[in-house]
Amino acid sequence: MDYTQSDSFVTHTGTGQRMHKEAQAVPTAWSDKDANSILWSLMEVLKAGGLAGVQFDPDNPASYNLLVRAIRNINQAASSDLPGRVGIFLQPNPPTGWIRMNGALLTRVAYPELWAHVQAVGAVTEAEWAAGRQGWFSSGDLSTTFRIPLIGAEFVRALDDGRGVDIGRLIGSTQAGDNAPHNHPLTDPMHNHAVTDPQHAHSGSTAPAGEHNHGGAKIPPRVSDVDATGTTPSLFSTDSEATLPTEPDHQHGVTVNAASTGISIQNRATGITLASQGTEARPRNVAWPFYLKY
Repeated sequence: MDYTQSDSFVTHTGTGQRMHKEAQAVPTAWSDKDANSILWSLMEVLKAGGLAGVQFDPDNPASYNLLVRAIRNINQAASSDLPGRVGIFLQPNPPTGWIRMNGALLTRVAYPELWAHVQAVGAVTEAEWAAGRQGWFSSGDLSTTFRIPLIGAEFVRALDDGRGVDIGRLIGSTQAGDNAPHNHPLTDPMHNHAVTDPQHAHSGSTAPAGEHNHGGAKIPPRVSDVDATGTTPSLFSTDSEATLPTEPDHQHGVTVNAASTGISIQNRATGITLASQGTEARPRNVAWPFYLKY
């Protein structure tokens, strides 16, 4: 090491740096300025890593691994890979230092940095987590564990944060699917559509003003319809003189069973959206894995 403030030293031939030489009759002195320079420099590293100095204890590794922890924290901050960060990696398994966001219970000892993050941001209880806060951390058993978010197969929505669109949402809260009220217009001026209803029958009736029925009513015979033998023509005779009674203008109403559902539209119909028979409402999408930094 180059002790620039040493009272005496030797120069290393290969590097030209100053160094101790214990074999000298008078050991090389290490001045107080050298010691303070080194110690203060190390403390600056600790502070940059968010740590404070502690008294050395050979039985407590946390008292002498401060420098390693500080360097790790600095590296994480520089790469934005702080514990609790969510990342998308296009690989089937999480990279080193990351875990799946599968709602698992983790031990606080095995993931100290992530647990420290959870303590800083707060956690919900296990009951709250199960009741709709699966997108957040839980405090686990309140002693040795904590739970991470469950994100599988979910769409992620930005927090409203006071905008007034998605009102009342809590960070990490889940939300069921929904569709806004809307209409689907039907445009098909060129032809008629047939209605099929295989599950039940439709009955036809007329308004009281035009009450009548269609079917096997016998046509009243006329004198001219009786042949020479005195025989009356058969029902709906094809005799050129036989005619069907006429009816005034009227309307027919159709009554559909209230329990009936569904309508079948001919293939040429346009402008109508039919059900996809799926179990959820969703846009087109692609599945990517989300991982959590610990």
